[in-house]
Amino acid sequence: MLESEHTALDVLQRNVDEYGISISLADLIKAGFLRNNDRYLMNLISLFRIMMLRDIKKKAKIRVDKGAFLLGVLDVTETLQENQIYCCVSDPCNPSSRKVITGRCIVFRNPCFHPGDIRIVTAVECEALNHLVDVVVFPAVGSRDLPSECSGGDLDGDDFTVIYDERLIPPKMYEPMNYTAQKPRMVENVTMENIKSFFVKYIFSDKLGMIANAHLAKADFFEVGALHGQCKRLAQLHSDAVDFPKTGRPPEFPPELRASKFPDFMEKADRQSYESQKVLGILYRSINVSEEYTPQTNLNIENFDERLYVEGYDEFLDDARKLKREYDANIRGLMNQFGIMTEIEVTSGYIVNTITKVDKKKPRDVTKSVMEALIPIKRHYKKLFEQEFYNGGSNIITPEIRSRMESKAYAWYYVSYHPSELGDDDSENMISFPWIVHDILCDIAVRNNHKVKGTRRVSTPPTATFTEGTIRSTHNNQNGINNNQNGFYNTTNYRNGSNGVSMELIDLLGPDDVNSNIFSTGNQNQNYNFDQNQDLISGLNDKYEPSKYQHSIDDDLMADIEMLKLSIKKKY
Repeated sequence: MLESEHTALDVLQRNVDEYGISISLADLIKAGFLRNNDRYLMNLISLFRIMMLRDIKKKAKIRVDKGAFLLGVLDVTETLQENQIYCCVSDPCNPSSRKVITGRCIVFRNPCFHPGDIRIVTAVECEALNHLVDVVVFPAVGSRDLPSECSGGDLDGDDFTVIYDERLIPPKMYEPMNYTAQKPRMVENVTMENIKSFFVKYIFSDKLGMIANAHLAKADFFEVGALHGQCKRLAQLHSDAVDFPKTGRPPEFPPELRASKFPDFMEKADRQSYESQKVLGILYRSINVSEEYTPQTNLNIENFDERLYVEGYDEFLDDARKLKREYDANIRGLMNQFGIMTEIEVTSGYIVNTITKVDKKKPRDVTKSVMEALIPIKRHYKKLFEQEFYNGGSNIITPEIRSRMESKAYAWYYVSYHPSELGDDDSENMISFPWIVHDILCDIAVRNNHKVKGTRRVSTPPTATFTEGTIRSTHNNQNGINNNQNGFYNTTNYRNGSNGVSMELIDLLGPDDVNSNIFSTGNQNQNYNFDQNQDLISGLNDKYEPSKYQHSIDDDLMADIEMLKLSIKKKY
């Protein structure tokens, strides 16, 4: 996925998550951020891939293109006949599209334990129901309602899976199980003692998980799978266990129905295990996926996308730095609260590594809790970004306002990505902040896609001032190399080369046959002699203090020389 934009887009757009993260990733890829090796995007795609493979390996979650997961509703028009359904679906990537499913298909509801839970039905076109989209409509007529045949479902909010791939339709349909609940126990007057007694009984009698695990293990162990008598008995027990809170009658779980050994794909390390020879076991062993995730955190000049440059960004820098500090603190708070190891995981919901002592919830529940806490944070900072542009209640975006919004978005990107803004410890640098306004950044990137890497510019903040004896750059020179005003680096304590450029600096930057041409032909209309151009003296960045001004080239300056070297090579 990291090597092919087409593959990444195809997979992301066909696996849309409920929080829209995959759609956002697809937008970033379309804008060229994967091509430019953006670290945030590459980390997210790596996480997405791990999560997809892990779901296939451990949960057998396999995407079926000719299938849909839909809310079940009733045909109030009574147009559909027995064993017919109506199903019209849209494309997640194109919500306005419509496709009516027709022909033979199967419909079922999870959890699916009994062979009769899978119903073979006929999907039909129905003009009276064509206003219903992304739901499965069940008939109101027939000897038995179709939803109840699907694992005892109903239409009070249940979801159903519809598959219309002929290759996956079984040759035979089995009789559905009777899911009628047992008659509940009744008492004349409910007292607090009755409530306490029932609560304790429920705690000690809740065997729902044990029954489900036993069914999975025995269905794998027996050759006939779920058709075996013990599996059918376990299916009935599971139904009784589901109804227990309503009926007050706990299921009896006899020893002969309990699993004594488990297939390897169930990962019961403390129990007797065997190598499953059925499809789930083969699938489990065929996929190698890392149990841990280590993000790529190294950020340098190569990861800074100059396509996003917009003039006027510097007026937003101070506010951007302040908001980023606050945002980063909020994200670290979520990481600590939920025991999540990386910024990338907590801002996407693709959670691979957790500290189990902090939170022992199921992975899906952890993701839900994290996203419920994250979404208000992102919404808050999006509001802070927009509030100055929507003052007065007007939603009209003029070209001038749009230009300022883009400048502000670039400032948010700058304070998160530019090397001058980063700390020495790569693992502590957080980069998700600017992607709160990813839609604006994508628009800028698409508009500037013609600015390929070979012509991009490296912007530096116009703040620090240097005296003679240090490497210098101009922020206002119109013909230089360095940043958004095309600044140019120079030095004066060494012999001058062509156009006043230090030959020692040229030697540092690379071979003479490359750099001498840069300095002698690229800027012939500009005099870079500092004795005549004192206005050219400005700092590389604002991290230097006055006490550092009068010294030779130290480690800090050498780092800036290396940055300059990269920028010149990219420029020319």
